[in-house]
Amino acid sequence: IYAIMIFLSNVIDIPARAIRSIAAPIISESWNTGDKQEISMIYKKSALNLAIVGIAILTFIWFSFDSIASISSDPEKILVGKYAFLFLGVGKLFDLMTSVNDQIIVYSPKYKYNLIFILVLGIFNVILNYYLIEIKAYGITGAAIASCIAYLIYNVIKLLFIQVSYGMNPFTLGLFKVLFVGTLLTTLLYFIPTINIAIVEIFKNGLIIGLIYFPIIYMLNISPDFNKLCNIVIQRIKTFI
Repeated sequence: IYAIMIFLSNVIDIPARAIRSIAAPIISESWNTGDKQEISMIYKKSALNLAIVGIAILTFIWFSFDSIASISSDPEKILVGKYAFLFLGVGKLFDLMTSVNDQIIVYSPKYKYNLIFILVLGIFNVILNYYLIEIKAYGITGAAIASCIAYLIYNVIKLLFIQVSYGMNPFTLGLFKVLFVGTLLTTLLYFIPTINIAIVEIFKNGLIIGLIYFPIIYMLNISPDFNKLCNIVIQRIKTFI
């Protein structure tokens, strides 16, 4: 069950893998040329764009979770892991919002510190898993909470390290605007009545995200990159029509 929840939460991380693989050689080259401004720009842009997509994916899966479980081969088994997915998903989302901090550290002159941070992650994970699973007996939800907290600590340490060492962070006004719009989306989906037909409920949630969340992000012009992509899609649709 926990493996299934990890698989679902990893869906949130798919956009990050693409962006990080693209950003890595650029960050490496920027360190070689001493262009910290370029690295800082990538840091902020990737955090913003990954947050936009990550919030949409996490929100969609969470509010469609019961419906997704109901059309699976073993609904009761999937539903057991519902809150495990939530905590794993939150951990993944925070990881997205810290964007390319791994790549910044790995290609920096202080790359050796990355090993220390990984060791810290491992230690916290073991301690938290023991406490939440063995002592508190929270089961797979405890394991997910442990992973979530460990990743939060891990990423906060890296954020602080990059800020103190190089004066860079991923936070922008746009990122906080995305979080605000994401909160509004979550509130809206929470209060909208659930449809008991699984496929229709999944479609409804996707429709709300597609017709409300993304258009708001677009109209507020929070991310120039996101708007540019949307304009390309809109232009292609017009050409097709």
